[in-house]
Amino acid sequence: METWDALQKDVEMYLVGRPGKTAVSCWLLAEQQGFSIGGKNELPSASLIKLLVLAELCEEVRQGRVDLKEAIPILGPTVTGGDGIIKELKIGHTFTLEELATLMIIVSDNEAANQLIERLGRKTINERAKKLGLAQTYLGRLMMDDAAGNKERDNWTSADDMVHLLRVIYETAKMGSPLGRWMLSLLTRQQQEGGLTRNLPDYVQVAHKCGNLTGVEHDVGIFLGKRPYLLAVLTAKQPASYVGRETIGMVSFLCAEAFGLLG
Repeated sequence: METWDALQKDVEMYLVGRPGKTAVSCWLLAEQQGFSIGGKNELPSASLIKLLVLAELCEEVRQGRVDLKEAIPILGPTVTGGDGIIKELKIGHTFTLEELATLMIIVSDNEAANQLIERLGRKTINERAKKLGLAQTYLGRLMMDDAAGNKERDNWTSADDMVHLLRVIYETAKMGSPLGRWMLSLLTRQQQEGGLTRNLPDYVQVAHKCGNLTGVEHDVGIFLGKRPYLLAVLTAKQPASYVGRETIGMVSFLCAEAFGLLG
């Protein structure tokens, strides 16, 4: 039995006893092999949608339509709540697009994400999702905007879509693209932990992005090293945030152990 077949069975057995819904997608980059458990299930994206915003920003820069040094003042009258630090600063502070993207990824700043969404346009961002082949990923609202049960006004993604997007980022960086290397660098500087890295030693390097809402915990990442792989673990209908993070952490541990990352 191949490594990924045995691993899939181990993960499936573990998930049987876990509450809520969990979707897993894993892909070994060198071997071009992997597995998916509910990987095409459409789930609320939470902050994972920010990876799509980042991808569209970089494409606009690559095409010469946008400059990362462009400055945007935060004028209010209100600043988005939830994750981030911009809400703690005085209204009128100016950020470059590069700074907004950095804050959006490494501290998941919601106001930074909203500023970039407004600058790029929701339609353009969703067109990028289609061009990338992200079948279940859709941006329907700004961060912290109440969708009020309207599916068309919410943000969605899937574990398979996130792995595909991470693969695009990784391969773009590997080809030497400065924008690709920048995206990868942002993910390696992630300051939100407790998911994929929960049960792993410090020497394991993971470039990742978390996302959470009430009952929702996600973490998706690129595991760097001699045998790089991609892993997305999305959970929903969780009784508590820590329960979702425990599930993510154990799935991540099982993968790292199977792929020889733990020595």
